[in-house]
Amino acid sequence: MNPAIAVLELLNEAGHEASTLHYVGSDRGVEVGLIATTPFPSTLLRVRGFRRSLSPRGILHNLGMVPVMAKANRSARTLLETLKPRVVVSVGGYASVPICRAARRLGIPVVTCSYDRTPGLATREQSRYAEVSAVAYGDSTLRGPTDGHARV
Repeated sequence: MNPAIAVLELLNEAGHEASTLHYVGSDRGVEVGLIATTPFPSTLLRVRGFRRSLSPRGILHNLGMVPVMAKANRSARTLLETLKPRVVVSVGGYASVPICRAARRLGIPVVTCSYDRTPGLATREQSRYAEVSAVAYGDSTLRGPTDGHARV
């Protein structure tokens, strides 16, 4: 199960209409097929992960990613300006970066959800400006506001 889809399903079960929830993710990967089988509207952005290698191949890949991510950032901002959400919920991953950055710039609260004991780079970055960071493990290394209880 994709964590983002699980969050959408829980929100839907809690009384939020499926049409008022919106999935944003990568145009690649298993989630493309999964989200198509749900009642939730979705936007798939062309995003790719950066390589953490200083090899010539890694550097070339990352240089090629700059215009791709710039376009994804613009698309994310346009989407949020159109949808006007009250909150953006992120489960991390490189596909979450453009939408969370756009939310931050537009003053839309961000909630991060980390289901890993050691959160990934995107989740760690987003937790710095998130209103709330929900963690699955009490000893998670995620920084940011994680105290208290959350209620859907």
